[in-house]
Amino acid sequence: MMRWQVWVLTGLLGATAQAAEVTVKISGMESEQGQLLVAVYDKADSFLDSKKALKSLTVTPAEAKVGFSIASLSDGAYAIAVIHDENGNGELDTNFIGIPKEPIGTSNNVKSRFGPPSFKDARFELKGSQSLDIGLNRF
Repeated sequence: MMRWQVWVLTGLLGATAQAAEVTVKISGMESEQGQLLVAVYDKADSFLDSKKALKSLTVTPAEAKVGFSIASLSDGAYAIAVIHDENGNGELDTNFIGIPKEPIGTSNNVKSRFGPPSFKDARFELKGSQSLDIGLNRF
């Protein structure tokens, strides 16, 4: 009896879980130096905290112009943040008051005036595989 219950649960999970893929193309790069740090978030309280990203990857600027994929996502709400780490030090460089010195971008191409963009503004609904264009901006 117990074995049957486990099998039914596994069968139900397998039938409902759909793997989707987001193909991302980056525009607005001023150079092909350094690397792009890409992070995918699924919760507002973790947005822009790279240690709490659902997925993170590093992409070369050449790959980003052509497009790269983020695989194995389920349908749902996500936000993507991109940093063009021009000097390749693995982090976003800022000035003395915290304004980014390197280009950044988010899904929905949110441009914030006072402070970082919000998860709510950068959020998109993923329903099956889709493509996004993210533009980088320097502040």
